[in-house]
Amino acid sequence: MISCDWSSDVCSSDLTMNCIVERRNTTLKDIIKSIICHSILQKSLWGEALKSAAYILNRILIKPDIKTLYEFWTGKSSV
Repeated sequence: MISCDWSSDVCSSDLTMNCIVERRNTTLKDIIKSIICHSILQKSLWGEALKSAAYILNRILIKPDIKTLYEFWTGKSSV
């Protein structure tokens, strides 16, 4: 069994990262709902909507002066 010392930095960084991931997942779900509701797509195509939403989010600037997530991961320009 894995235990966690809540006073350590590791757990606090894990909790922070969990919040970031949860926010990202919520954003993806909202985009998917919007894509499906505002188009003529069938609900069975939610996987394709997820791919499109993730593609879009990975190419949005996270801050005005910085690279996109795609550029961070690959080292290539997203254009």
